[in-house]
Amino acid sequence: MKKTLLLVTSLLFGAALVGCQTSQTTDMKSAEASMKTITGTVAYRERIALPPNAVVSVALEDVSLADAPAK
Repeated sequence: MKKTLLLVTSLLFGAALVGCQTSQTTDMKSAEASMKTITGTVAYRERIALPPNAVVSVALEDVSLADAPAK
């Protein structure tokens, strides 16, 4: 009797945990929705020409304090 009760309890608990699992496609869609596009011009101080295939990486970061509103 105890083994049957343990088995049923384990199956119910396992089924409850499976219901809490998130899908990977949902996570990817929310990540894509939170991404924004920044356009503009980049200037640098070096007096040499860049090659035509040059790539510039720009990151927009929120560096405000966690408990203070951004200005």
